[in-house]
Amino acid sequence: MIDIEYEYNVLADFLRGDIQGGLFVVNEFITACNDASFGNSLEWEGIGNAHTVTIKKVVFISSMNI
Repeated sequence: MIDIEYEYNVLADFLRGDIQGGLFVVNEFITACNDASFGNSLEWEGIGNAHTVTIKKVVFISSMNI
C-alpha cells in the first residue's frame, strides 16, 4: 500500500482501478502529460473502466503586488 496525500485520492483510485498495472496505458498517460506540457497537444482524453481522464496544459497568470 502506498501512502498518499488526501487531495490525490481520486487520482490514486483512477490509477488503481483503470490502469491496473498495464504498462502500455501508463506510458500513454505519461506521453500525453509530456505532450501537453511541451505544447505538442492541446488536449488528450482517455476512457478507462470507470473514469474519463482529460490531460491538458493549464496556464495560470497572476498579477499580485507584493
